Amino acid sequence: MDGLFGSEDEAKQAFEKIFKSKTDVDWDKAVEGEEAKRGKYEYVAATINQGEDAQWYYFLQHDPLGKPNGWYEYDKDNSQEAEDLYGDYLASKKATRFSKRFITSGSSGFQYIVDLLVMQQTNTSSRTTRPIRRTDNGKPRQGVPGKLCRRKLQRP
Repeated sequence: MDGLFGSEDEAKQAFEKIFKSKTDVDWDKAVEGEEAKRGKYEYVAATINQGEDAQWYYFLQHDPLGKPNGWYEYDKDNSQEAEDLYGDYLASKKATRFSKRFITSGSSGFQYIVDLLVMQQTNTSSRTTRPIRRTDNGKPRQGVPGKLCRRKLQRP
């Protein structure tokens, strides 16, 4: 065995010591997805990869620039970020704390909060919300969302 450790047991002991220092939990008692202790790292499950054909969309209506109402694709990077969030959310057994993430659009420059619990994105500047959806086959879904939203959220 080549490397930093003389044996597999030595490597395991070193790992367990570092894990304990970062999480304040013994490795053999760690539970994936359990909420972290204050000021410590959380032990999360491996992200679930949902597939390369997944695509994310937002519903645009009453666009100030005149675009027609309808579903529009996230750009490639943002779709991947949303998909990563979705994978983390599923891996966590849909823990609420894994349901939101900030995503910055490379094409528009706007930053959004993507919220999987309510399947919407919120522009962090204007506070405008839009419905979002995901397809797993890369093909756009048709139809109007059940509850359209284009409202501004009240700041706390």
